[in-house]
Amino acid sequence: MAKKNPKEEALLPGSYNESGARLQEPQESDGWIDRMPQTQRRVVGMLFAAIAGAFFGLNFTPNKYIQNHSTDVHSIYFNASPAGLDYVFAQFNGIFVTSTGYMMVYCILTGNKPHVHNEIIFPAFISGAMWAVAQIAWFVANDCLSQSISFPLVCSGPMLVSNLIGITMGEVRGNRNFAFLVCAGLFTVLADILVSLSKA
Repeated sequence: MAKKNPKEEALLPGSYNESGARLQEPQESDGWIDRMPQTQRRVVGMLFAAIAGAFFGLNFTPNKYIQNHSTDVHSIYFNASPAGLDYVFAQFNGIFVTSTGYMMVYCILTGNKPHVHNEIIFPAFISGAMWAVAQIAWFVANDCLSQSISFPLVCSGPMLVSNLIGITMGEVRGNRNFAFLVCAGLFTVLADILVSLSKA
């Protein structure tokens, strides 16, 4: 009997190994994405990533529009607050209501049997608190630097941190991949410096 790869044993039923081969047939309890062929899974993943990216890119559009029209006497937003911090409560409440609505729909579609991994609940709360602090700081950065400066800086910073964590945890293997990662990091730092100098 062939010995199983430890990496394969750690994967969930219906998942795929690094080469894209299915390890086990999806079970009835698996999600609808797990039951898709690999090509369809990839298309759905790219579609969802594009939708998430669009929402992320429009994250501050509503409040910035209101702020930019707060001095226009012909606008319905005349005399609205020009301070970004005044819009944090509204955005966070919108996120809370929307995510709660998604969860309710998910519970309905699964017959009130949602797949919940207990071990991630507390880390999820910690992650959410960290994100909230960062988002509040981003509102301030938009006011101080303008959105065209703060957005690329804020987006590239976490990428550099995640790359460093990936190197430390051994996710990046091979000299070629490491060289690509170093070059990308250097270009990112250079771009951030140029973006910052453009404000000076």
